[in-house]
Amino acid sequence: MKHVRALLDGGGREAEIHPVYDVLINASYVDRATAMQWSFSGDELGILHYVEGDRERFADAMESIPAVLAYELTAADSGSFYAYIRDETTEPMRELLDSVTGNPVVVIPPAEFTDDGTVAYSMVGPPAEIQSALEEIPDPIGVTVTEISGLSSNSERIPS
Repeated sequence: MKHVRALLDGGGREAEIHPVYDVLINASYVDRATAMQWSFSGDELGILHYVEGDRERFADAMESIPAVLAYELTAADSGSFYAYIRDETTEPMRELLDSVTGNPVVVIPPAEFTDDGTVAYSMVGPPAEIQSALEEIPDPIGVTVTEISGLSSNSERIPS
């Protein structure tokens, strides 16, 4: 079993991939975002984010995106909040999520939206299945593997 850390890059086409993804990566009022947990049912995605930034402007953005079916924002502190978002998936987003859920790999939350516009995440599983999942990530999303290790070297521990 291997642990792989990868970066996904929308290459400036984040709005095409999904408009919420575009907000999380490119909005000037979002300083940091992390996808903490998610549930994917094919046509819909439920996701819990931790966001540092302007909550009011974020809410305005969610109101303006037709694919957002529902959302709730809860203050964490004065400059951060939790955002539950339920939205319709786009074709590129469905293909991205299918690339992982269609393989016997396990994604280890969180997925972190980084300063350079990429999304960093970890997964574990048999090497061939991880390779297959990475190869199935659709265009226009680029993928870069930043770490390959054994599970024992992963600093995150499964709670007992």
